[in-house]
Amino acid sequence: MVGDTVFLVRGVSKRYGSREILSNLTFDVRKGEILGIIGASGAGKTTLLHMLVGFIPSSSGDILFHAYTHKGVIECNVLGHHKIVNSHYGFASQRPSFYEQLTVLENLEYFGAMYSLSKETIARNAEVLLRLMELKASAHLPAAHLSGGMQRRLDIACALIHNPPLLILDEPTADLDPVLRTQIWEVIKRINARGTTIILSSHHLNELDTLCSRIGIIKEGRLVDLDTPQTLKSKYSKTQQIMVETFPGSYDSVIKRLHSHNIRQVKREGTYLTITSENPEHVITLLLTLLHRMGESLVDLKLIKPSLDDVFVTVYRRAELKDDRLRSDDADDHESINSVNDNALRTIVDQLKENNAHNGNHGSVRSNAHAGSNAHSSDAHTSDAHSSMPAGTPSAIRPQAPPRAVPAGKLPPLDRLHSLTKKLAGGLTSDLTSGLMGGVTDKQRKPDTMSGSQDTVGKRGESPLIENRKPHDGKRQDEKKQDLKRKEARR
Repeated sequence: MVGDTVFLVRGVSKRYGSREILSNLTFDVRKGEILGIIGASGAGKTTLLHMLVGFIPSSSGDILFHAYTHKGVIECNVLGHHKIVNSHYGFASQRPSFYEQLTVLENLEYFGAMYSLSKETIARNAEVLLRLMELKASAHLPAAHLSGGMQRRLDIACALIHNPPLLILDEPTADLDPVLRTQIWEVIKRINARGTTIILSSHHLNELDTLCSRIGIIKEGRLVDLDTPQTLKSKYSKTQQIMVETFPGSYDSVIKRLHSHNIRQVKREGTYLTITSENPEHVITLLLTLLHRMGESLVDLKLIKPSLDDVFVTVYRRAELKDDRLRSDDADDHESINSVNDNALRTIVDQLKENNAHNGNHGSVRSNAHAGSNAHSSDAHTSDAHSSMPAGTPSAIRPQAPPRAVPAGKLPPLDRLHSLTKKLAGGLTSDLTSGLMGGVTDKQRKPDTMSGSQDTVGKRGESPLIENRKPHDGKRQDEKKQDLKRKEARR
């Protein structure tokens, strides 16, 4: 493994039954970079991020991780080394995972304890993160009282409390307005400047343009391309747009002059002329010369380069055209095979008719041919039944946000958590994790049928271990006792 590589993803696929979510992904994640993953909803972005941290096992292929241990740098598979991987990454899902009843500082202290950090390390890391996330003034406020952007920053801070070299963010700016999104992107830049490698997914493509070192495009589970934003734009969109505004604005005459120089992609848009060209330098030089000769004064001139949105649309269109061609080729091959099979069947039937004519057994020929036809129809019906089965998968296979470092069902009830967290300043040892875990019985754990997921952190502000019991109906028990007494008295 190369020294500047964090992840090696090799031929990784993920299937749920017959449905393939990810298909044969191969790429590297480089140390210190910000790698963006983009794709339409349902393309497989979240599944990929969960697989990178070992929360979801792959159906095939390997995800190798570059880990730093006391023995030096080792290469390990994420599925076989959960403890090492957990200590090396921080994960923030689409749904913030913290306790709204706890303060900002108490949340950081609690999640630091989950990684078995000493109280000194927790205090030191929390101080750094409060400054980095601009949450210092809100350290003692309950998380429920924070704004949406502040809650998202707190969630990222909880993922960084153990100072991991790698941070994975799933849609970090989802449901945030443009101002709050800008704040989160600035935070991500500051985290990366400290040397942290970052992998993130997002639907805000143009905002990734100046943020990411490289961007991977996923379509229907396949990695279509992975490169720098500038290379992707040059590769998939070679044209640029020149927008010019002049006075007095005799645009019809300007368009005729441009057409005479074989510049055809010109259109009028409001007060501007828009010219599309693969050689903008040449067009601008010619345009300025023509405007001077025509007595047009230049008011404004803009050069618009292709955006990541343009790249995304182009990549998806090309992939769809390729898929259409493959489907067309498959249909042609299928039709050709059917034609061959039909011809062969006719030959066999004709031969059977001829043989039966000699043997005087005409009825059996019709019977055999009819039976063969029915068998073929039955096969076709069976095939159609399979193809019409729903492509979707049960909700149980769509995992929720993975826990930061705690096995499923091990968090204590929130009231006990609150009191234990407050004791951090009172001298609890680095073995706090085992103390928090102790005494939690199966009766205290929330049944899986109620939680609906394996997310041990639970929904925002909600303990995943709320006891679910029906209230004791004392009145009904008394009535039963009275009935028994009446029966005994009658006897």
